[in-house]
Amino acid sequence: MKYKLLLINPQDTLTTSHGTLCPKGLKSLLEVQAKYGITLVVVGYSSLNELLPLSETLQLKQYGGYLISPQEGELYNCHTEKKVAYKDANMVTFFMDKLDLLAEEIIAIGAHLVDAQMIQSAGLGVAMAQADEQLKSIAQ
Repeated sequence: MKYKLLLINPQDTLTTSHGTLCPKGLKSLLEVQAKYGITLVVVGYSSLNELLPLSETLQLKQYGGYLISPQEGELYNCHTEKKVAYKDANMVTFFMDKLDLLAEEIIAIGAHLVDAQMIQSAGLGVAMAQADEQLKSIAQ
């Protein structure tokens, strides 16, 4: 099965201890979009405005990616540059419905317990090495 969507919480997965994107992670995410055609969704547990700079860095407009802030209940379509309300409790099922995908076509990556639902619901759920043991236990 070909993966079509990657949900990732950048905190402690893409960022250095100074809060900047690590070069290796940036290169990998650009490659995933360009080479494999996977749509990227950056899930941030901060304000959407704080996530907006990632749109340019990760070239989300070019590749049709999204930014989502579950706390604010907002989704930003980087391609259309439009914000929409997000009310679904499960990001994986939301994108399955929105983009007509199967769970098996979705990858979710995180390092915190707030990422548990998306990691458990995705076809491939990945917990980072530094993740909480409880999160690692539900990842594939």
